[in-house]
Amino acid sequence: MCGFIASFSSLNPHFSSFRASLDRLATRGPDAEGFWQEPGVFLGHRRLSILDLSQRANQPMVSRTNRFIIVFNGEIYNYRSLRSDLVKLGHKFRTDTDTEVLIELYSRYKSSMLNSLEGMFSFVIWDTFEQYAFAARDPYGIKPLYLGTSSHSCILCSQVKPIILSGLVDASRDPIAHASFLLFGSIFEPHTTYRQVQSIPAGHYIYIRNSIPESPIPFFDFPSIWSSPNPASSLSKSQVQLHTSALLKDSIHRHLVSDVPVGLFLSAGLDSATLAGLCREATQDPLHAITIKFKSQSTSHFDETEGASLVSRIYSLDHYIREIHQSEFLTDLPLIIDSMDQPSIDGVNTWYASKAASEIGLKVALSGIGGDELFWGYSTFSTVPALLSLYNLLSSVDPSNSIVSSLFNLISVLTGNPRWAYAPNWLNHGIAGSWCLARSISVPNRLPCDLVEQLLDYPYALSSSFWPLFDTPDIPLNSKYAVAYLESSRYLRNQLLRDTDWSSMHHSVEVRTPLVDSTLLCNLSPFFDMFSQFPRKCLLTDSLKKPLPRSILSRKKTGFGIPINKWMKESNSGFCTWPSFVSSHFFS
Repeated sequence: MCGFIASFSSLNPHFSSFRASLDRLATRGPDAEGFWQEPGVFLGHRRLSILDLSQRANQPMVSRTNRFIIVFNGEIYNYRSLRSDLVKLGHKFRTDTDTEVLIELYSRYKSSMLNSLEGMFSFVIWDTFEQYAFAARDPYGIKPLYLGTSSHSCILCSQVKPIILSGLVDASRDPIAHASFLLFGSIFEPHTTYRQVQSIPAGHYIYIRNSIPESPIPFFDFPSIWSSPNPASSLSKSQVQLHTSALLKDSIHRHLVSDVPVGLFLSAGLDSATLAGLCREATQDPLHAITIKFKSQSTSHFDETEGASLVSRIYSLDHYIREIHQSEFLTDLPLIIDSMDQPSIDGVNTWYASKAASEIGLKVALSGIGGDELFWGYSTFSTVPALLSLYNLLSSVDPSNSIVSSLFNLISVLTGNPRWAYAPNWLNHGIAGSWCLARSISVPNRLPCDLVEQLLDYPYALSSSFWPLFDTPDIPLNSKYAVAYLESSRYLRNQLLRDTDWSSMHHSVEVRTPLVDSTLLCNLSPFFDMFSQFPRKCLLTDSLKKPLPRSILSRKKTGFGIPINKWMKESNSGFCTWPSFVSSHFFS
């Protein structure tokens, strides 16, 4: 895991233009720094050594022919088999890294090489002969890749803030990003905090010629996984369980590939607990499990240390419980907000889990995020279709929607939740609107007046409901598949994965996600039709040889309680809530 910046400009900027940007990426790669440049081109890299720890594996890396130069962030888990295939074709290697495998694959297969990769990645390759750049991002969007543009330059980077630090891209704030954060607690791609910086779509690649980026091209059709999953209808329930167990274990084996020790983040939840058991089945090497406990009476109901300790004992893990107090949080607050690359209402839990991993010397940790999206664990899988069905029923009786609006207004008053008053507006947009209603933390008519004025002047056409901000043109027709797609492409990608990246990389820790894996997703898709026969994610938990204890299996699903608002209020910081604090930092 690393960080990089790649600039292509007609102005031929000097290395000094990127000094602050590379320094900003230092925690992503504390083990080595390198750069390569020619007129108009700069490639800079910070390395966190995970595979082949020698200096010969540093980046930017030049191909054997000296034609291609690469900067890469991520891990290619099947790189050894890909390397073996290339050796048979006559390729020679100087390192034992996935980076060199990438550059040799590209030299032979060009963009079609992306279809053979299993892992998480973003990278840029410069062709010194034909003078163009090729960049790509993994199918799920686990690894970020941002593009900043101006009239004379474009910059690709692992984070947003280093692009602005270069001084080559305008720093005007994006009002759509601000609205997205206020409505959902994170910024929906492709937007970022800044108008001139956008995210390269997951599962896409782009070419850059003459310092001008071309339109992104998809290489992985993410929506079609749920739109047409090709069901394996002839299989029995037990056969589906056996196939799923094998696929999960295969993903675990891939994600354990490393030349340094690997640990895992452990809560009392089903995803991380199952992950712990699968890791123990995969290896007898020592495994460190990290659990975070936030010390506050208000979070006692959410304390997961007892359940996590039980799981650790069952699977013989070295368990490290890290307790966080209010004083430590207030001391760390400037670091947390500074390391946050884009605004988020989440990520603090992973920030502290990564801090704990770093304290015990870990560079790599596995996380159980993605289990709810993949195995239908969220309440949204039932509430979102039900809410839409209710709305459609009421609308059929009341085509004018006057009674429907009055009903939802009444519910809003009785519950004190302003989102219900806005329900008819969003539910009118189908399943995606129902999902947005369930996932939103506010509604458009609660946005600040000055922000609304900015949005009305924005060059993109926006309806009064701001619906284009959340448009989903490729949504599957099946409601459960549609929710899975929305949870994965919106909440998981824009919140969980992004938060995991910035919060872990601040502590120089690589977090891997075995349940967020495009190979696993594709191989599981034929069984989607049978997922409803496996309640409470038992398709996941029953994959273990040594089962989880009943207390874990029957435990009520809870959020990860962090008393941030309570701590900030008691500190007299001037901010009553975490979202208002984050918003003021990024958009004031």
